[in-house]
Amino acid sequence: MPLLNMRLTTPSLLVDIGRLSELRGIEVQGDVISIGAMTRHVEIERSDVIRRYAPLLSSTMAHVAYPAVRNRGTFGGAMANADPIWNLPACALALGAVMVARSLEGERRIAADDFFIGHCRTALRPDEILVRVEVPVDGATHRVAFRKLGPRLTVIMGVAARAEVVDGICKSLRLGWFGVGDTPKLSASAANAFVGTSPDEAALERAVAALGEDLKPHDDLRGSAALRSYLARVLLRRIAADLFPETLGATRQEATA
Repeated sequence: MPLLNMRLTTPSLLVDIGRLSELRGIEVQGDVISIGAMTRHVEIERSDVIRRYAPLLSSTMAHVAYPAVRNRGTFGGAMANADPIWNLPACALALGAVMVARSLEGERRIAADDFFIGHCRTALRPDEILVRVEVPVDGATHRVAFRKLGPRLTVIMGVAARAEVVDGICKSLRLGWFGVGDTPKLSASAANAFVGTSPDEAALERAVAALGEDLKPHDDLRGSAALRSYLARVLLRRIAADLFPETLGATRQEATA
């Protein structure tokens, strides 16, 4: 619907799949949570399963548009629309989600890293639909955080993060960004600056320095590339303090670029 509203597509035929109950639901399957593509945002927001096993999605839902949209919008729709300023595709990157597409030939699994290929464009083929999204179950060693700027600023952008910390050492970290380019982005270089360390100020400074390698924002009507780069550094400092409060908590309030 957003693409139709923006006159970016003019299909000759529309098929309403809203009543296909097989495409709706939230289910834990081993070490993953399967979320049907037609599951509405409000169902995820209110789900005890999501709150317990995928808290990043639970906490992010309050930042998805407004209640009227959350009551009708779907999780799969957010992925398939692939708007680069939407929260949820960035969360999919941070979680290392897998998109499951189906056609007459069967199912195809697509890593979130490979799914978003351009502005409102995905790796879905013309004969495929997105049927579900699989996200990993969080355990005791996982930490998640979400930060978003706007609407007071003209720029809408933010970052979602998922880390694993064992005995004070960061074992893994994924940072998914929205509002910094034509697609949601991973910042692998910045994340790697924390991996294998007990995250401290030195690791944070390395991450901030590396962020420019990962994100290449551009000028648009909402703000300049320089402004987005500055705000990305601010957001990185803030989300690092959220993830690693033992060593970086003191930087939370005064975090700037």
